[in-house]
Amino acid sequence: MDPTDDSVRLWLRKLDGVADAAEDVLDEFPQQAMHLRLIVDSDEDAIDGGEKPMRIETIISRFIKIKKPEQALQREIRNGQIHAETMSARRATTSATQEPHIFGRDEDLANVKKFMLSSDTEEFSESDDVDVPVMAIVGMGGLGKTTLAQLAYHDDEVNQHFQLKSWVCASENFDVIQLTKAMVEPFDQEACHMSELDPLHQKLKRILERKRFLLVFDDVWEVDKFSSHWNLLTAPLQNSYACSKIILTTRNSKVFRDWR
Repeated sequence: MDPTDDSVRLWLRKLDGVADAAEDVLDEFPQQAMHLRLIVDSDEDAIDGGEKPMRIETIISRFIKIKKPEQALQREIRNGQIHAETMSARRATTSATQEPHIFGRDEDLANVKKFMLSSDTEEFSESDDVDVPVMAIVGMGGLGKTTLAQLAYHDDEVNQHFQLKSWVCASENFDVIQLTKAMVEPFDQEACHMSELDPLHQKLKRILERKRFLLVFDDVWEVDKFSSHWNLLTAPLQNSYACSKIILTTRNSKVFRDWR
């Protein structure tokens, strides 16, 4: 790229402005930025993350909206670096963990397990509008959200507690049908070839009937779509066993605030 080109200079100024804003925020609270937050859907006080997390979310949004200069995009096309490949850089995740332990997160792990294993009753829900309890693990990238969820997911007590478990990577483009299939396949232990949402929902309801299940949505990125489609995505989970649980990990607490 030619740094003397007006579009490139404007692009660099925008990037510099975002970088300065990020540095200012991190200078104000370096310790708080390294903390994970565990938010349970019944915890009213924990939902408000305060001013600084919102400022970080605003900075991230500004960065995402900065478009590269036309000449940079043309160069990437010539080099075969299409936008779809750039977007696919978001890593896929699985329930398998490469870390047997995460230092300094023992209390967080204990709290996640406590949520997973908690139960107010051993009875089945009789109301169609009873929601499955949800915990969100919220924090900046690299703080160990996924690893924390993986360790809790494979804990011996957790394995004994739940009859069915499913891990869904939600970081790629949001699609209700694909995410529903991703929920069904681990429960059913076979590939799902359905392409319509209603039969998928009916199949999922049959699988989960009178079963205690754990469902993890890991690395939620598309905040607006996830929030607006939450009720549709979780419709088959209504009237589920009272001890079932949902965990989601995300960098953005807006996911939790919006759909709750």
